[in-house]
Amino acid sequence: MARTFSIDLFFDDPVERVLRLFTHGPFLADEAVHQGQLRADTLELERSETSLHLRIDQVGPNRIPGAKPREVPSELHYQWDLAQPGSRWWRVSPHEKGIDVKGRHQLFATPSGGTRYHMEWELNVKVPVVGRVLEKKAEPAILAGAKKREAFAKRWLKSGKLPE
Repeated sequence: MARTFSIDLFFDDPVERVLRLFTHGPFLADEAVHQGQLRADTLELERSETSLHLRIDQVGPNRIPGAKPREVPSELHYQWDLAQPGSRWWRVSPHEKGIDVKGRHQLFATPSGGTRYHMEWELNVKVPVVGRVLEKKAEPAILAGAKKREAFAKRWLKSGKLPE
């Protein structure tokens, strides 16, 4: 059975600008490296007036305890609904068989004109006996990564790197 958990991030910028940031390829690639990937590239796979499908090709270090060090490729997909700013996302990691990670992100306007960014994960570790324990141990690290994402995004928004 999968473990589901969530967090809300808050930005002073309006929803349209936050959405533009989180669909901006250079930001997504920089953020992946900031989160510990060795390198990352963002590809726009499909776009229409109401949707956007992005893929982030990442190469990161092997994080399995006791395994020999090596580079591990993975893909992160975002399917954005541009009409009602939100996305579903999923990770494809061929070297992490038995680990399924997916989720939803939703942007909401706050009364002050800012943005509440709701992030939700579903983590399923399909390893007999210890799967649930690994899911529970991963949750704090994932939530800490979300807070790092918030701080990194705020710095990007203030930096002027985001095209207007």
